[in-house]
Amino acid sequence: MSRINPGKFSIFDIVLALAPSCVFYCFIPFTWNNIDAEVYFMQPLSSAFPHYPPLYNAICLAVLGVGDGSPIVVNVIVAFQHIVYSCGLLYVASVFSKIKHRIIFLLFMSFNWTILTFVNGIFPEGLYAGFQLFFWGALFKFFMEEQNRFRSGIIWALSMACLAFTKNIGELYYAFAISLSAVLVINGKFKITNLHVSIAGKLLGFTTVSLFSFLLIQNALVWYLHCPNSTVIGRQAEYRIRELPWGNLTKEQKENLLTHYTAGNSDPILRTTFELIFATLPWYETHIAIDSVLHSNNIHDKTPDDYLNTAYKQYLLHLDNNALQSMFRDATDCITGSNLASSIVQVNTLAYFHNGYQCHPDLKRVCSYVFAAANEHKLEQICSSHLYQFFTDRSPGFFFKWNLILFAVLLWRRRTVSIIIWLLPTAYAYLYVWANAMATIFLMRYSLPPLLELHLTAALLAATFFIRK
Repeated sequence: MSRINPGKFSIFDIVLALAPSCVFYCFIPFTWNNIDAEVYFMQPLSSAFPHYPPLYNAICLAVLGVGDGSPIVVNVIVAFQHIVYSCGLLYVASVFSKIKHRIIFLLFMSFNWTILTFVNGIFPEGLYAGFQLFFWGALFKFFMEEQNRFRSGIIWALSMACLAFTKNIGELYYAFAISLSAVLVINGKFKITNLHVSIAGKLLGFTTVSLFSFLLIQNALVWYLHCPNSTVIGRQAEYRIRELPWGNLTKEQKENLLTHYTAGNSDPILRTTFELIFATLPWYETHIAIDSVLHSNNIHDKTPDDYLNTAYKQYLLHLDNNALQSMFRDATDCITGSNLASSIVQVNTLAYFHNGYQCHPDLKRVCSYVFAAANEHKLEQICSSHLYQFFTDRSPGFFFKWNLILFAVLLWRRRTVSIIIWLLPTAYAYLYVWANAMATIFLMRYSLPPLLELHLTAALLAATFFIRK
């Protein structure tokens, strides 16, 4: 069986990798993550953590400090994100020895406009996408290279750390890595392409990885909630809890639901917390309301976050059909792209600063280019164009179907290496979707990591389709 041998870059590879980023950077206005972006620039790491992982905040604060308030600060951060993303593309492309395969891969990836929209703005997801590419590139190189495995392992570990410190859900890569390592140790091999087992055996092995990862995710969430002062995941989980059909229930049904989710915990404040989750807007108003209840009951050793975390833990431990159906519906919408059908609303966050909200004056001066009304109008026109919407709103469902069709063809033709390339990122994409569905609802930017993995898989399969078995 032939192998995919790593190759070196050509000038054509570099041009193809950089071209989409250059077009976005030069011709499309930067996007902005509303009030979260203000936190990245204006809050010290100590107050932003753990709600905001430290890496992206640290980069924004460092560039802001070096730039001394210059409007070029945002340009530098966005350019850095594009460079990391383009280098990640080249790193993944280098698993192919022939230039035609690299060209096919890079051409497919050049149409990933949804991801590039967020790379082209102040979003941690923009930096996260580049780290994802390094993660998968290092993993493929580790399995397919006979030499330099130590270097690939180091890059893999560093990319995992960067993912975890950029977005909280990035820690799920550790669960996937642990489960994958467990399967490799049990098998006693370190080169998947050389395993003398059937394709069915490989499918069984990676199914084991997926199931083990799922169990790790579910148990890790519960364990994580036991760690004091280490997580505020209850804030995001409040959106998921609110998906329960509270408004359609009778008074008796509401009492039964509260009894169900507070089973095993006799703290009356917990019951009040669930009631406030349904009665107030998440998460800031809920936080204030719980804090008021704690003060009125002279409880000073616990915080609103403690109760939100406890409520989420109870929710995880007592999942019912309503909760599971809500998660499954959101996960399905994410994979098929149904929840991305209003990109103009979700991407064009610049309007946030022209409708009554005034950000910090220093930040307004630094980001004067981003907040320009002309840029807002231009971005609105771009987002509403049919061409842009075709490559954003419809891309998740397209790549989901494309992946399934290609996998069926590859399975029929017994393309072992290609099947392995399909299994790794696709299995993780579905795990990520389900983990996100367990933790909170889906926003457009929450859907980006699995979308990148589905797009990456499609591009890799298109390139490997021409490699002989």
